[in-house]
Amino acid sequence: MSPAKLSGNASLRLADGSPISQSATTEYNPYVVKMPDGFLMLVFGSDRSCGGCTAGTHNILVARSLAAYNDDARLPAFSTPTVFTVGGTPLNSATAVSFVATKSSALLRIYLANAGIIQYAELTPTATPYNVAALSSIAQATLARSTLLGIDATGGKLFAKHASASQPFYFEPMQNTRGMTRISASTDATAVLHVSADTTGQSDAFLALVNGAVVSVSHGAQGAELTQLAAVFKNAKVNVKSLSVLHAAAKAGELVFLSGSEAGDTKQDLFVLEGSNAGSLWETLSSRPASGSAAYAAWTQPQLTATRVYGQNGSFTCNVINNNNSGCVSGGATPNDRSFERAFTVSVSDNGIYVADQYNNRALYFPGVSLSATRVYCQSGNFNTRIFGGTPNSQTCRGQGTYGNVPSVFADNSGVYLNDIESSRILYFAGTNIDAASGLGGRVYGQAGNYATFASSTTDQGLFNPDSTAADATGVYVADTFNNRILHYPGTSTTADRVYGQPNYTTNTAGTSATSLNGPRGLAIAPDGLYVADTGNNRIVFFPGTSTTASRVYGQPDFTSNTAGTTAGSLNSPWGIRFFAGGIYVADYNNHRVLYFAPEATVATRVWGQGGSFTANTANNGGLSASSLNFPPGLDVDQTGLYIADSLNHRVLFFPR
Repeated sequence: MSPAKLSGNASLRLADGSPISQSATTEYNPYVVKMPDGFLMLVFGSDRSCGGCTAGTHNILVARSLAAYNDDARLPAFSTPTVFTVGGTPLNSATAVSFVATKSSALLRIYLANAGIIQYAELTPTATPYNVAALSSIAQATLARSTLLGIDATGGKLFAKHASASQPFYFEPMQNTRGMTRISASTDATAVLHVSADTTGQSDAFLALVNGAVVSVSHGAQGAELTQLAAVFKNAKVNVKSLSVLHAAAKAGELVFLSGSEAGDTKQDLFVLEGSNAGSLWETLSSRPASGSAAYAAWTQPQLTATRVYGQNGSFTCNVINNNNSGCVSGGATPNDRSFERAFTVSVSDNGIYVADQYNNRALYFPGVSLSATRVYCQSGNFNTRIFGGTPNSQTCRGQGTYGNVPSVFADNSGVYLNDIESSRILYFAGTNIDAASGLGGRVYGQAGNYATFASSTTDQGLFNPDSTAADATGVYVADTFNNRILHYPGTSTTADRVYGQPNYTTNTAGTSATSLNGPRGLAIAPDGLYVADTGNNRIVFFPGTSTTASRVYGQPDFTSNTAGTTAGSLNSPWGIRFFAGGIYVADYNNHRVLYFAPEATVATRVWGQGGSFTANTANNGGLSASSLNFPPGLDVDQTGLYIADSLNHRVLFFPR
């Protein structure tokens, strides 16, 4: 395909005049970045053959222009594209790679979705091969599990969309104290570009690709399709799949790039739109969506009334154990794929939620917004059993007495961590496996690699009633509750390299200070440190960086107090905790509520479960409803809203944003 179909002087071509796109391969998602020296960097995806690439896989390719760009809409030729590698190895993805490109001073920065998590690499434009030793994590870790859609005019904010159907938003990936800003594009948007305010006079002028059509968007509204552009695509017989823009000082240089497939061909190629730029497209709109900048806050808190309930057949006024019949009828000791006995914690994945169903001795996975689980852990794949006791293995958990005891589940992009506290261990299930011993990377913490033992101990490998787990790029954190400590395990190691709350790995003393803990249960990893729900001390403590000395305390006036209370600044057995958009959400268990603390504030500004009151602490305040709580120990939050595990109501509530 000749790029002249949509471009003439502006074309993506090599030095010999041939198009960069190849006839028998797919090239897609072009990003062109003007560097400080005036030269352009082209970044695009392809399944073409390249050095070190596995045949038929997708990789990111990078090329540099052979001359500087003069902001005149006449693109210089590019060098032969070179594959981007990590540690010398191409990505070799089985599916199309999701990425955007921008500049960071004199470096080319590429943000990419790696195994569902947004990370980035910085490359020297003139230094080939284009390789980094390892990908880096973005600072805004709480928004990392999103789908990339584009980048704003300044190159500092990413457009993204959560896996659950939600409007696109943008956020600052390298800042950890800022929230996200929504735009009013359809939930079906697959690409967003920002039209520079220099040409529109409007800071929130966007073009979005929705079901193959380009539409105008602002914060306040989605406008109509750009019909003149649709006619260009129709005449060229090209189905558009991606959009991006080169922002330059002159309006003529605000070029629109796209990839698309010709009619009758599934292969994509790269194009440049000639004769119109992003600014002129916006200016020719017959009706432009009104700016909504003043009306949209950077972060909108979840509502105080739930709109979805898991575990009670969709009823907000039912709280029976194992509701596995129609209506509100208890199933007693017989669970199923949509019932709980003490829903204890919840973890949001990039495509669903995981719930620790404590007394049923299991965890369930619910895909999307479904109220029925499709995967069960610790019951050998059986939704209708609650087996516990005896000797555990890699598929079953031990439990105790007449009840099971799986109080916590944590999911990340690689797999699932489940706390089998009666076995004093953590099971890690790689991918979608329900057997921790199967698949690549399954492992057990706390039992020296043995799936059949359950002894508690106080060492750098042992655990004693571990209540919760969290993980990030550095490794795994475990709240080792009865050992009154937090352990950090580097990478995939099951031997700890750092301990919080104790002076060494063999001491077990509860205390109330900046370096001690008393029955810690909840964990939340932030880009700048670790938050711990120090339950026995009725407080939250924050440990900056890798320090094991806390620098901030919530719920108490100082590090030596541990009095329970019911105010906006006090806590009573806080259990679950999550960091999101700079602030923290706390499940204040004995106060039957969830609190939100704004960034670095130690007095809460929002409360769920008590009718808006910071001084009430009644179970099911106002009666069992979509806004009441009864001993909530766990929660999670994402771009769509807040999930609360409401344990003694045997349900999980979802509060939308």
